[in-house]
Amino acid sequence: MSRQTRGVQDVKTHSSVLGSGAHSNERHVHQFQLAALELEHTRRVRDKQAARRRLAEIEARLVEIAELMAKRREALGLVLEDQPDTERTTVRKESGETPPEARRVLRY
Repeated sequence: MSRQTRGVQDVKTHSSVLGSGAHSNERHVHQFQLAALELEHTRRVRDKQAARRRLAEIEARLVEIAELMAKRREALGLVLEDQPDTERTTVRKESGETPPEARRVLRY
């Protein structure tokens, strides 16, 4: 009883199962691939939902930060640089404060 030695041609590869191999037309192979694609689809949908949720949380936090910054500027008597000069002078007049000799504006 002599055993025949196996060669490289006898090794089953991934490509023989997927595309041009003998098992590629069998029903169970297609069912397995379909199940794997459905799992990946579900995973990607969940990733997408999580990303949208994180984005909404970031947007909400940015709005909160802008509101807090406006409150801090108002408490310090600072006016945004985007406002015209007329609004700046009315803010100073309404508050009744005399402008300090050298006003310092914090910039980050």
